[in-house]
Amino acid sequence: MKKCTWCGKEYPDDAKVCSIDGRPLEGEQTQTQTGPGSPVGEINLSWEMLTELRKLRKLNLFTLILTLVSAAGCVLLIIAFLIGAQYRSTRQTTARTSSRSNPWSQVRTAVEEQDFARALTLANDVIARNPSDYYGYTYLGYVYLALGDLTNSQANYQRAFELWPVEENEKNLNAIKSRIAIEHQKQLEKK
Repeated sequence: MKKCTWCGKEYPDDAKVCSIDGRPLEGEQTQTQTGPGSPVGEINLSWEMLTELRKLRKLNLFTLILTLVSAAGCVLLIIAFLIGAQYRSTRQTTARTSSRSNPWSQVRTAVEEQDFARALTLANDVIARNPSDYYGYTYLGYVYLALGDLTNSQANYQRAFELWPVEENEKNLNAIKSRIAIEHQKQLEKK
């Protein structure tokens, strides 16, 4: 019995090379002839082919892994895009909903449409629900000013300044006081 020195498989005495790896069996003389058709040349050729096949298998495995990673990256990009689109859609819906539920946006819309009577009603309703909202009194002062009611405009600007004594509210209050003084002067001149 002959044995392969590489894989350990046993063969009959008349066998010359291992059927698995193509190597000469132990005790087998290697020939120095390496041309085509010689056993050593065939063994070397088989060994070279086996080596090349192993390289190809590694290359194919690398290509497969690269393809899978690329596909996973594409899937992640698509998911990120869909999540971003969903986020933008939710944010826009929230903004539309909050503008409908924000009572001041309704007042602002009425003022922009120059529907001051409706703006006055809406602003008074909001102030009735939250009487400590300085912003509401500022808006009421503006609406009364647009309607030409300087007395109520001054009263609301005054209340806004009392609730939130900042420079902007003080400027509004002083501007309406100046306008009232000018209007009063004009009435005195008419008499």
